[in-house]
Amino acid sequence: MKVSLAASILSSSVADALTYCSKSLKLPEFENCEGTIEFCRNMNNIFDFLNTRNFLSKSPYKRPLSEKNIEQCNSFIDFSISYLSSLKDKDHVPITKSIRKTGFNGLIICLKSVKQLLVDLVLSGKMKFLLTYKLSQDHLELLFSTIRARGGFSNNPTAWQVEAAMKRILIHSEIMTSSGANCLPQDTTTILFVSSNIKKQNEIENEYIDMLCAK
Repeated sequence: MKVSLAASILSSSVADALTYCSKSLKLPEFENCEGTIEFCRNMNNIFDFLNTRNFLSKSPYKRPLSEKNIEQCNSFIDFSISYLSSLKDKDHVPITKSIRKTGFNGLIICLKSVKQLLVDLVLSGKMKFLLTYKLSQDHLELLFSTIRARGGFSNNPTAWQVEAAMKRILIHSEIMTSSGANCLPQDTTTILFVSSNIKKQNEIENEYIDMLCAK
């Protein structure tokens, strides 16, 4: 699934554009689109809440989860779960029970998991804050994208191709991703990178140990 495309479409900027076309321009094609506007804004806020990674963000949905804002976080989680559960398709079937239920149920599970993690990690004192982006599977998606790129962008690489790609990634360079990947990197998290400086330092330390232990 192209998560990057979904995040771009279901965004506050799209909601603002729909509002402008409906309220300011009075275009007949955009009449009665309030439900779509609300859906885009709520989905944008949920995406932001599940991808917090910046301490300096001005948006309340992009800030790290901590004891200072835990009440607001729990309130937002409860509201989002209630909103997603209330959505229905054109046949008035709850979206969480329709054939397209996977994504919505997945968001509900993620929100419930974050709520429990706040209790287990933040309120217990094990962590001062929680960055939800670190819990996402984007890092795995980037790894898989790099493996596919090493094999000519094949969606079904053989075991030998995967092994060869992993060796090249570990030895030569850190994981980079293409603009056409399923998701895009949101921070500078390093994945499967072996620094040559660390390797040289370890070799020097081992030589000193060998010299000291030599008879």
